Amino acid sequence: MFYFFVIVMQLLEYFGHIALEEENDVENNRVSSLILLLLFIQPVAFALSAGWVKFKDKSFQNLMGPVIAAFSLFFIGFYAYLTHTDTMRISYLAGNCESSVCRLDWSFFKSNIFLSLIFLCFYFFLFMYTIDYFNLSRKFTESFGFLSTLLALSIAYMIFVDKIHNAYRLLSGFGSIWCIMAVLVGPFVLFVSK
Repeated sequence: MFYFFVIVMQLLEYFGHIALEEENDVENNRVSSLILLLLFIQPVAFALSAGWVKFKDKSFQNLMGPVIAAFSLFFIGFYAYLTHTDTMRISYLAGNCESSVCRLDWSFFKSNIFLSLIFLCFYFFLFMYTIDYFNLSRKFTESFGFLSTLLALSIAYMIFVDKIHNAYRLLSGFGSIWCIMAVLVGPFVLFVSK
């Protein structure tokens, strides 16, 4: 499931690059909306697949049902806010993007730092609580423990190489973290798999 989301995200970012190159605002808005939707679906699908499908745990379902409902309502409100303020867009992380590597800046996260942080809190909570509840940390560490290291390295790269020292830009650079992780996770899994 994780790789499915990585592949779809990279496909969306591909279309995002095309929208930016063609300066197509309508397509930019559409791709931005789909990126945000995929970010919403990813932790929800993870929690649902663990709690409802794999373990069929009623107490987990009773707890996570309201959390997922709250996240869903928040997502709808956040999306409405971004649409209303006309800030549902992406751009390049580097302004002129003259280098051979042009990573995307999910600019919609810069529109309201408070709402963006709430979104990310829901995002990470659903993953972390599900992993903790079902005691998946050992299994997670074996297969995806490297992801936390990649996350830290990606943030460090953005701070020291991209010279992003502003919290707003770092938050919107979350897409850059996806890009770096998508490139490194595949070779890592192939290297450690037996």
